[in-house]
Order: sequence, then C-alpha cells, then structure tokens
Amino acid sequence: MIREVRREEIPKCVELIRKSFQTVADDLGLTAQNAPRFTAFAATEERLFGIIEENTVLRKWYEKNGAIHIGTKKFDFFPFTCGYLKKSV
Repeated sequence: MIREVRREEIPKCVELIRKSFQTVADDLGLTAQNAPRFTAFAATEERLFGIIEENTVLRKWYEKNGAIHIGTKKFDFFPFTCGYLKKSV
C-alpha cells in the first residue's frame, strides 16, 4: 500500500530505504568504502531518493507510480550514473 508519509515516520522510512538499497549494493558489490554516498550508506532524514540510472526496473517502477525523471549526473566516486526523479505530493 502506498500512502503519504507523516513527518514523524521519516526516520522509519530512512531505515527502510537504507535496507532496501542494501540489496542493490550487495548485488553490485558496493560498500561504504567504494561508494560511501550510495543511498544504502548515505540516506538521512535530510537527504532522500536518488537511483542508479542503469537500474531500469527501479526507474520504471518510480515512473509507473507518478515520478518524473528530471536528470542524471555522473560522479567520479560512484561506479554508476545517478538518476534523479521528482514527485509532487
């Protein structure tokens, strides 16, 4: 079920996001040492939601649920391209 998050639920959401992205990190061999800014290691209450652009399954899921792709950026410290999406709530 998808619903609007209440402000007091943000810490639990961050925990869920970090755990969810850990599966991607494990699949791609990402660690806090080789990709410290990857979401599984760097998500905080102040900083949420960037995707691995090459993960087309995830991008399509976000778009199917109303997110709009707004751009990409390649960082030297990541072995992948960052994709950014936005959704009005």
